[in-house]
Amino acid sequence: MTAETFEAYAAARTDARFTEWLRERSEPDWADATEHRFVRELGDGTLDDALFRRYLVQDYAFVGTLTSAFGYAVGQAPTMEAKGDCRNFWDTNRRGGQLLRALVRRVRRS
Repeated sequence: MTAETFEAYAAARTDARFTEWLRERSEPDWADATEHRFVRELGDGTLDDALFRRYLVQDYAFVGTLTSAFGYAVGQAPTMEAKGDCRNFWDTNRRGGQLLRALVRRVRRS
């Protein structure tokens, strides 16, 4: 069983990594997500184009909902510093969203 805290996890190891502790705590969900057939086929280039198109369209719809949630989070943030933290996180996500929109447009044309 994985330790409840990173401090407890690290105390039992000489090479403790926070990300490894998080991964171990997330099992079996981590393995389910990273070893799923979709992920394997995407990684090795054998994923069916129709399945990939469907995934892109669904992910694009999710990004739209996420945008609304972020707007609400910024509005509810208690301080300007907290609003800034939301904005910084959003900037990272926005760049990924721009790439996703470009992919969706390309897939819809094909």
